[in-house]
Amino acid sequence: MQKAQRIIKTYRRNRMIVCTICALVTLASTLSVRFISQRNLNQQRVVQFANHAVEELDKVLLPLQAGSEVLLPLIGLPCSVAHLPLRKQAAK
Repeated sequence: MQKAQRIIKTYRRNRMIVCTICALVTLASTLSVRFISQRNLNQQRVVQFANHAVEELDKVLLPLQAGSEVLLPLIGLPCSVAHLPLRKQAAK
């Protein structure tokens, strides 16, 4: 009877070890897959936000580009000549 109990005890211990290893492998693989998918999602969001920020900054700077075309010819002119066009541009 002692030998049968020892065999059953060894079987149960081995079964518990195998189940624990399977559970840990499953947990590790699940967490790894989740981490990788979340990292990719975060990277996509960062790229999307950066593109949105660049587009909005372009919208803000567009009027300045139009104004620079008017103001660039004034470089090198005397102040008395450039004063009136500068005031007109500032009033816009």
